[in-house]
Amino acid sequence: MIITTLRNQLPFPLTLPLQNSIQVLVAKIGRFDSIQENPELLPALLNSLPTSTFNASCFNKLLKELATQRLLLHKKNFAAISTASFPSLANLFVSTSATLGSQLNQTDAFYTHYNILAKILHKLVTHTLPSLVSIENTSKLLSVVLHTCQTTISTIMSKSPSPPQPNTPLYKILNRLTLISVDAQSNHPLPFAPYLTVHLNFFYEVLTALSRQKPEGEPFPLQKVAINTCNFLCNVKSERGYDPTSSGAASSRGSAITSKGDASAEAAECNLKVAAASCHRFFTTEVCTILANIAICALMPLTRNDLEEWQNDPEAYMVTVEQATVSDDAHAAGQQLFLTLQESKIGRPLLSKFLLDFLLDYNSQLKAASLEAASMSAPSVQFVGDLKVLQWDAIYSAAGIAASSLENQIDFTDWFCKALAPALTTIMQSPAASASDQNTVLPVLRHRIVWLLGCFVNALSDTLRPQIYNALVSVLNHDSVKSDAMVKLTCVRTLNGLFEDWDFDIPSFHSLSAPTIRGLYALLDRVEELESSTLILQTCSVLVARMGMTLGAEAANAVVLPLLQIWELAGDKNVLRKYVLTILTNVSAAVSAEEVTLLYPVVQPMLDLSTGGGNAHVYLTDDALRLWLALMRVAPEYNEGFHLLFPKISNIVVNMDWEHLKVCMLILESYIFVGGQTFWSQYAGELSKMYLSLVGNVKAKAATYIMLSVDALMRKFPLEGSQMLLEGGVYKSILNCCKDVISDAKEREPDIILVQWISVIGRGLIANRNAVAHGLFVTNASTYVCSPKEFLGLMLEKFDSTGYGWGKTGQIRRRVWACTLASLLPGADGPVGGVAWEGTWDNLMLKNLDQVINVFVDVLTEDAAAAAAGSEGEQFYDSEEETLIGGAEEYEKKLRTEIANDPVVTVNLMAFVKSRIDGCAIAMGQDRWREAIESCEPVVVQQLMKLFVE
Repeated sequence: MIITTLRNQLPFPLTLPLQNSIQVLVAKIGRFDSIQENPELLPALLNSLPTSTFNASCFNKLLKELATQRLLLHKKNFAAISTASFPSLANLFVSTSATLGSQLNQTDAFYTHYNILAKILHKLVTHTLPSLVSIENTSKLLSVVLHTCQTTISTIMSKSPSPPQPNTPLYKILNRLTLISVDAQSNHPLPFAPYLTVHLNFFYEVLTALSRQKPEGEPFPLQKVAINTCNFLCNVKSERGYDPTSSGAASSRGSAITSKGDASAEAAECNLKVAAASCHRFFTTEVCTILANIAICALMPLTRNDLEEWQNDPEAYMVTVEQATVSDDAHAAGQQLFLTLQESKIGRPLLSKFLLDFLLDYNSQLKAASLEAASMSAPSVQFVGDLKVLQWDAIYSAAGIAASSLENQIDFTDWFCKALAPALTTIMQSPAASASDQNTVLPVLRHRIVWLLGCFVNALSDTLRPQIYNALVSVLNHDSVKSDAMVKLTCVRTLNGLFEDWDFDIPSFHSLSAPTIRGLYALLDRVEELESSTLILQTCSVLVARMGMTLGAEAANAVVLPLLQIWELAGDKNVLRKYVLTILTNVSAAVSAEEVTLLYPVVQPMLDLSTGGGNAHVYLTDDALRLWLALMRVAPEYNEGFHLLFPKISNIVVNMDWEHLKVCMLILESYIFVGGQTFWSQYAGELSKMYLSLVGNVKAKAATYIMLSVDALMRKFPLEGSQMLLEGGVYKSILNCCKDVISDAKEREPDIILVQWISVIGRGLIANRNAVAHGLFVTNASTYVCSPKEFLGLMLEKFDSTGYGWGKTGQIRRRVWACTLASLLPGADGPVGGVAWEGTWDNLMLKNLDQVINVFVDVLTEDAAAAAAGSEGEQFYDSEEETLIGGAEEYEKKLRTEIANDPVVTVNLMAFVKSRIDGCAIAMGQDRWREAIESCEPVVVQQLMKLFVE
């Protein structure tokens, strides 16, 4: 049916919906690689191309689909179709172009058909150029096609009574014809090399001709053609494959070597030489200067249309400017052309001097500023009073683009003090026109100077920075008309760059912090675009973070007071709420512990909403938890509001994924530090459920974070905590991890994690020996998870892993194991686990007494060495990763206090071990004790006795 339709043999006319359906079917044939199975399809398409726009559209759809395929096989199929169809298409295109050239006024049907032919050729040349130039016949035809494109472009430009306007048929045709060469060169630099010289000269002539036709203050004629021309020149100039000395050229040559042998490599080498020679001949000093002049004087200056958009909606215009790309905006294309020329070897010294000749003319800059100031105070002026203002705006744009190369060639301090600062002052001090005056002049130079300061951040001297800060804050807080929104947003962006700069002068900005924050919030009330609001809040957050504790009470109040209103007005704009949370996190680190309590009424409703679950606020959870952590770490005392919020943490851990596990465990640790008995009394059950869901189910790194809170719990509540872990089944889950190690299971915990879990059980045995031993180790061999023998053997086997890489924490953990083993020795307190267990642990401990005494000797010796050194050692609190921001210093203070009060730390280990050994000797009787001691290494026993004596 499709073949019959393409041959126009249907007995009924095609409706538009049917035509669209057939085009989609033809494209699907290309997608599913069915062309080879339908050999009649391609001839049917090509035979009717001269007369059928429908067939041309079908073929274009087919090629568009093939162009998206990425497999090598598909690319080969595309190349085969291209070489088969290109001769007939080329001849058709040349003849149709001749018809257009002889008479520009054609029917709409002709324009449509011709434009589709141009699209087809664009796809073939852009995607299969190497295949086309590899065949002599198609290579010659390609030269003819490219020449025809140039001839047609020149004919349309010369014969049209006025430049074709956007969206007209001729305008679209010009755009498509220029894109054929631009994209072909961009995609295939070396195969395009033979055509390079002709195209460089042609596009240069096109650009210079268009620049001569451009009226001052008006848009560029044939803007898309000018943009495509600039992009071609930029692509060629920046193409590393055209430089024989660059690595890009070497890689291009290497990729050209194929199974066809050295011929392809020789062709690539030849193309490289041709391209290098073409570029060398074209990009002379004279041409580079002319192109730079066109970029600055013709492409970069604002036009009447730009000024109208700025005047109508300054904020939306700024968003448009920032989102402009070199493929659709003449200003961006001009900037890219200048930057490309300026970064080249020949262009850097040449264009730097070219710019310096302008920038060192301070008088001209001041005159332009005076013109803008006079225009703004006049009662009736439309837009800009003098085109010199627009020209200096373009020159400053070029200077900002070339800032990296100008930094070492211009004295920025002298330039700022003698030209930029006076110019800015002149404009800002001019009396503004009253609201009744018909004055629509825009602050063009004020905006550009503020933008320019952000480009030269790296060139600012220490003495100049305070002046820059004052100038920008003055601009931010300047009373201005509606059109100044763009100036102020640009000022915010420049300030943001200065705040993030490594050399930001915090003391110099101290007095400006509060005015800056007030200015930012005042601007926030005026803006409507989400991008603008985001920029303002981001800048506020960065400022607070950089100022830190030097922020001051006035600035802190200025930051915090409006935040609740901003939060409420943000509604479903979570990106704004995210920055509110970030600002509060930074504020918590910038105020004292007493002042941080003033944040609670603002913060707690935000945390409640952000951690409530559901998709609406999941985007805020991470930032909310970071804020929560920061506040809990610096909290001077426990707060009822945070006490009531804790179930949110439990819900996140138990019911959500474990993405936020790290920060949740750090928050829980702080709750244990600060909340104490109040927290424990209400939430012990929640903790049991939480730990039960985690132990044995998370990876090693996550287990480390869990241990932070468990350690805190067992230090604070050793007896109650051990009972909770026992009754809640957490200890049994820990023993399951131990069992996996004993059985050498494939999925098992690493030693360092296993050591931490055993330490938790050890703390329980120290504080609550009989209950834990009786409840955890059962005598029924069919039901126990891990026997006492296996557990003790594991402790002794893994003891050497207890202190590896953990500083002070490792030392404490080894004390835990020593105290645990000492507690398991039989003594006056009866058998371990109670009467029912009599003989079980006693026999185990005596049988392994040699290794147990070894542990005592090691730990007691380390304690003596640490005491002699007088060092507290390092504090461990955050695995290998960098500690989360917010209260790290306060947290470490609290951690040191908690560790200092840890029963395992405060106990006199020497006396405790000695008393347990003495008690064991009495309980076991003299004969049995002598037998156990004699089974030990005499040297180890002597070392222990010596430590007791010392």
